[in-house]
Amino acid sequence: MINFSPQLKIREGIDGITVRNGTTGETLKVTDQQEINRIVDIINDLGLRKEGRVTPSTGWSIALDFKEENSQKTISFVLRNNGIEYKNDFYGTDDRVGVLLREFEDKFE
Repeated sequence: MINFSPQLKIREGIDGITVRNGTTGETLKVTDQQEINRIVDIINDLGLRKEGRVTPSTGWSIALDFKEENSQKTISFVLRNNGIEYKNDFYGTDDRVGVLLREFEDKFE
């Protein structure tokens, strides 16, 4: 389950992550539970806080789709250098999210 308000937090129950490259259209599947937990822990440690609406943009480089356990439900958001975009709301943080963004970008090279 994912709680996005007022602070973005991903709780237990994620059994898959699809990483999407917005530039090439390529995808990577993350199914190893230790890697899923590592990614979730990084995002939860960012202390993301809702800062407001985002203006429509022309694109993105990396998006994450979190599949909830025992469900077909998927929650998606876009990684930005200084936060995460979810349903036209921006959740800001420091530049640590940029490190995660670059890590995923590197996987597509």
